Amino acid sequence: MRQVTSEEYTAVGGGGRGGDPTRVYGPGDRASYRFNGRYSSYGVFLDLSYGLTGWLDVGAQVPYFDQNFSDSQDAFFLEDRGQRTLSDVRGTVKVRLTARPIVFSVGGAAKAPTGKFRNRDGLITVADGQWDFDLLAQAGRSFWPVPAYANVDIGYRVRLKNRAVDRDPGDEWTFTAEAGVHVHPKVMTMLKVEGIRGRSGRSLGVQIPSDIRRITYLSPAVMVGPFAGLSAEAGVRISLNGRNYPAGKMFVAGLSYAGKIF
Repeated sequence: MRQVTSEEYTAVGGGGRGGDPTRVYGPGDRASYRFNGRYSSYGVFLDLSYGLTGWLDVGAQVPYFDQNFSDSQDAFFLEDRGQRTLSDVRGTVKVRLTARPIVFSVGGAAKAPTGKFRNRDGLITVADGQWDFDLLAQAGRSFWPVPAYANVDIGYRVRLKNRAVDRDPGDEWTFTAEAGVHVHPKVMTMLKVEGIRGRSGRSLGVQIPSDIRRITYLSPAVMVGPFAGLSAEAGVRISLNGRNYPAGKMFVAGLSYAGKIF
């Protein structure tokens, strides 16, 4: 995953930004970072999923991030504003309830605060410093003999308090709608809409209306394979709207293996 951008979806709006300094932005508007800011991010994710039975899967995700933010205020910081380290580890479980004609599954996830959390304005932190718990419902269907599929995921994320800094981030709804079609026995094209809709958080017991995380992406992609169980995927995530989030394009590539490991 790779993203470089000089734009964001604003948290509180206001003026004094690049382009037209006289323009006043509202919360959630797309705008240049203040002080000629520039955000860059590399991400690598190791995802493991194992089918314990035909209806029960368990998994884990270990992410690594190399993120940085720089602007004309860099000279006022005595340490690196970026962070390059492992982030919070996530575990998942999914139970398939029905198989035909619609595959319906429910599941859950837990994100543990295993990454290094930094709490200072102007410094990036790739970890949240608190636990998250997700509940997920997923429905999908194959349209065979037409070589196509579609699925929809809806989730609710309970975000617990970071007691070290007395910050309680708002809970979030997550959603994904995806469709794909085989244009060749070994080539599949996909289109996905995915996003997060968060509630406002609290800090030191005070509700912070601007502390809201929201984003929507449109994600076209292509997958080639499998070849001996190995597939390759490449795509781009294009931000459509958001709040308190980087704006722009994110390029994504990955390798996956499906098959027996023992």
